[in-house]
Order: sequence, then structure tokens, then C-alpha cells
Amino acid sequence: GLRLEAQPDSGLVLIGVWDTSPLPPRPRPYDGRRVGGHGLEIVRALSHALTVTDRGRGKEVTAQLQLSTEPP
Repeated sequence: GLRLEAQPDSGLVLIGVWDTSPLPPRPRPYDGRRVGGHGLEIVRALSHALTVTDRGRGKEVTAQLQLSTEPP
């Protein structure tokens, strides 16, 4: 599933995804020859914070993206 939430007062956008696997996401060792499997690295690099929440029958991974509060 997917959840998208904007918090204008704090300048945060929350993006949550969930699945039925109880296993937390794990970063893979760097391998420049590997095709795919880099999603967690990219999300961690772009996120202000990343949380994993146990949902009983799976987990939800939520990335917090801090938007600029400066006018364009």
C-alpha cells in the first residue's frame, strides 16, 4: 500500500509504503555491477528521516521529506 501526507506547517511530506513481510528493509553492500536493489539507499539519501513501524501483519516504511521553507 501507499500513504502520502503533506504537513504544510512543518514543511514535511510523509511517504509511507507497507507490505506483509515482517522483515525490516536492509541495505545491501555496494556493488556497482548490480542492477536494481538501490531503492533503500536512494530513499535514505533523500529523506530527512526514515522509520519502520511494525503493523502486526507486516510493516510500514515511512520517509520524511523536508521541503524548503524558503520562497522560490
